[in-house]
Amino acid sequence: MATSPDETDLNEILRRLQRGQGHELVHDGNVKDLIRLASARGDHLTETLLREWTAPCSPSSSQDPPQATA
Repeated sequence: MATSPDETDLNEILRRLQRGQGHELVHDGNVKDLIRLASARGDHLTETLLREWTAPCSPSSSQDPPQATA
């Protein structure tokens, strides 16, 4: 059975992520497919990391930047 170029790319991206590489290849267009692929393969760590990637960042409640303490 032949695989599509997109599926091959997702497999390669997932392999890189599992080695701690390839984070720059994850984007809004492929993250959900990568999550599904990681889940299907039982890779809970990579799945969780990808789910965290999709989580919205909340703005700081403080208007002032944090200050260093002496």
